[in-house]
Amino acid sequence: MKGKLIGVGVGPGDPKLLTLKAVEVIQQADVIIVPKASREKESLAYTIAASHIPAEKKIVELIFPMISRKGTSLPLKGDVSPNDNDAILNQAWEQAANDIKKYLDKNRQVVFLTLGDPALYSTYGYIYKKVREAGYLVETIPGIPSFCAAAARLGVTLAEGEENLVIVPSLSENQDIDKILEMSDNAVFMKVSQYYPQLVAKLKEKGYLPSSVMISRCGHEDEEVVDKLEAKLEEKVDYMSIIIGKKGK
Repeated sequence: MKGKLIGVGVGPGDPKLLTLKAVEVIQQADVIIVPKASREKESLAYTIAASHIPAEKKIVELIFPMISRKGTSLPLKGDVSPNDNDAILNQAWEQAANDIKKYLDKNRQVVFLTLGDPALYSTYGYIYKKVREAGYLVETIPGIPSFCAAAARLGVTLAEGEENLVIVPSLSENQDIDKILEMSDNAVFMKVSQYYPQLVAKLKEKGYLPSSVMISRCGHEDEEVVDKLEAKLEEKVDYMSIIIGKKGK
């Protein structure tokens, strides 16, 4: 008999935002999978859920490279080139899925913790597909997405009436920001640190800047809210920063 993999969204930062269902399956699990960007860094998903995890639970840390087609310092197997990021990522996902399947084959209930919601720009999505396609039972427990928590914290609505909403997970040189802003009434930009000055310039050009607000590390003790985006142009913006803006408001 095989076990089950359960993806659990732990929300954006506040441990109290975990759902009752999330806490229930965490406490019933045999194994807790904790995703990390490197062995030296702590898992943010784990720190959020830690107060709900019984001390006797088995914690398994899995390393996932935080790359977006730009290389990694992780050791690679076989003929994978350090510049072939698609192969690098797929290798990491494949290894993680295989590690998880070892516990499932022992009839263990395995919980995979993930920030925000598991269905939204989550590494869990790739693991879910590989484990499910291998014939194992998989379940997903939704969590509160970071931008929903950010909107609630800022006291703004993401969309009203017939307005549309565009969500940009992370900026890249290949994205047409002009087109994105022209087609949307409301916009959410996640992980804005790398191209912050360019994005602020575009928000100003397209009439979004007066209504745009940035929140960094929403729900954490060091949370920061910035309503004057141009004031941060010369400062380092935290990786976990979100900008919410509305056209012409």
